[in-house]
Amino acid sequence: MIRISFLIVLISSSSLLASGFDEMILWQYDIPGDSSRVLNLEPSRICRKGLEAAFLHTKPYGINSLDWNYAIARYGFGRIGLFSQFGSYGLDDYYVRYSYSFGGAVEITEFFSSAANVSFQREDFDQAGNYSAADLDIRFSYKYNGLTGIMGLSSINLKRAYETYNGNSIRPWASISHLFKNGIQLYASVKKAQNNRTRWLVGQSIDISEAIDLHIGILNRPNVFYGRLDLSYKSVTLILTYNSVSRLNDTIVLGFAFGS
Repeated sequence: MIRISFLIVLISSSSLLASGFDEMILWQYDIPGDSSRVLNLEPSRICRKGLEAAFLHTKPYGINSLDWNYAIARYGFGRIGLFSQFGSYGLDDYYVRYSYSFGGAVEITEFFSSAANVSFQREDFDQAGNYSAADLDIRFSYKYNGLTGIMGLSSINLKRAYETYNGNSIRPWASISHLFKNGIQLYASVKKAQNNRTRWLVGQSIDISEAIDLHIGILNRPNVFYGRLDLSYKSVTLILTYNSVSRLNDTIVLGFAFGS
């Protein structure tokens, strides 16, 4: 089991929010629209006045020796905003990866906003050294009458972890969503993944009440069906997410968020 777990870690390892397990989990939260709350990195959302933060935790694929954590915090001033992310992914004492990201956003006009962040990553292999990398991500958004669209470039390489890698790491992506007056949101996203493959995600969010939000969707490569329940009380939200992963064990993610 240790060897299988280690192999999964190696396959999944890449820059924060860019590929592997990080992307599979975090992509479904980073969807434009008001119902996505603090985990949504749509630029105008980052600029919204106030402090917000969230934390997620899981044992990937139900493997107890694997541990995955993610935290995000943002503070908005109205027209500009700042945010930071932290992630860790480890296999007992054999491997650990830490990722840090710092960025900002600006509301250019009533309809257009942009954001950028720099991500740093460090991988430590037991008795095999450590490696570090740095990437730049940029995104632009447009909002009008419930319609939100985002285009961006991720993994613009600033420092490579492995000098033998000569591929083009830049990954374009785009998302679109529409929030209807009855609280239902439809969304879709597509991006270039590793090895020039195309990945897509489609889903729906339902604002059942002020305290309950339901999110369902599917993404490919690998095929993942997810269902998420957000339970809110005042400024605190409990996040429960179930991921059914093709050919792998299901993954349950627990988390909480607070803020405006």
